[in-house]
Amino acid sequence: MKAGDGGNATGTPVRKRRARETAVQLIGFAVGIWLIVWCARKALADGGAESIRQHVAVAPWWLLAALLGTTLVSLLCNGALFWALLRPVRPLPQHELQAINLLASFLNYTPLPFRMGLVARFAYHWRVNRMPTSLIAAWFGAAMVSVAVAFLSVALGLPFATQVGLGGVAMIALVASAVGVIMVGWLARRAFVVRWMKGNERMLSDPRAFGLATAFRLIDVAAWSARMACAVAILDIPITTTQAAFLGVTAVIASMNPLGRFGFREAAVVWVASEIFQGSMSAEDVTATFAQLALLESAAEGMVTIPLGSIAAWWCWNRFRNAGPRHPGDHDMPR
Repeated sequence: MKAGDGGNATGTPVRKRRARETAVQLIGFAVGIWLIVWCARKALADGGAESIRQHVAVAPWWLLAALLGTTLVSLLCNGALFWALLRPVRPLPQHELQAINLLASFLNYTPLPFRMGLVARFAYHWRVNRMPTSLIAAWFGAAMVSVAVAFLSVALGLPFATQVGLGGVAMIALVASAVGVIMVGWLARRAFVVRWMKGNERMLSDPRAFGLATAFRLIDVAAWSARMACAVAILDIPITTTQAAFLGVTAVIASMNPLGRFGFREAAVVWVASEIFQGSMSAEDVTATFAQLALLESAAEGMVTIPLGSIAAWWCWNRFRNAGPRHPGDHDMPR
């Protein structure tokens, strides 16, 4: 047996796993592109494009402003979420985290079979802020935990929407998320978690940091629902505000899939709407109507994210370029 055989034997499963992951990403990306093309064809066929244009042309200015404004609120809440979580461990200026969040949101529009925004976040904080990999991973993980708490809290309230209305759903979500914050904080203070996370558990155990991050995510979900309701009003689709909000929650959940931004979110809105409103109109009309809704809502997000993200990209690139290369042992040295 040669000296290098052990290393090759160990590396082979790793290479196979990476090959499988790459194949899954490529397949998912192809499916997403097919879904967005399918959605666009359904939305724009048979005069659909002209219908969207006419509805937008006659919509009140304040409704169009709200459609775009809710996207800005969502973007700011996402940046503030990362800022709040990091405060107990490694405070950074909020404007810097808002810039990198805008950049990440912008890069998620790139037609690649993975989330380029996530890669950019990691690279920026690793090089510019000299963060160790363990802190970045724990930070992203804490963000996902706050997302899970917020989404589960909203999910608990949605089944009661017809009985208590959107205000009641909001109250249920607030109470449930407060309970979730307490439970996560308790778990994060256990000895085995402290030993494993080596101080980074404070992002979960600090009730102000984790509670604020979860609150920002709840506001983000509300902003998505409000944007969907604005798009419904602009297109004059005869559904209730509660139903529009439910489609907004569907969109935000679908947008977080790991296979990329394109296609899955729009298709999820069309599919869920088809399940809810089947029988109220023909299947073709349901598909066309809600494909138009999905495209308008998604386009409104892009109209805000892409220009702001482009500006943020210039700012972040200058910081990244001027930071200089990393050297062994220079982590936790802010620039």
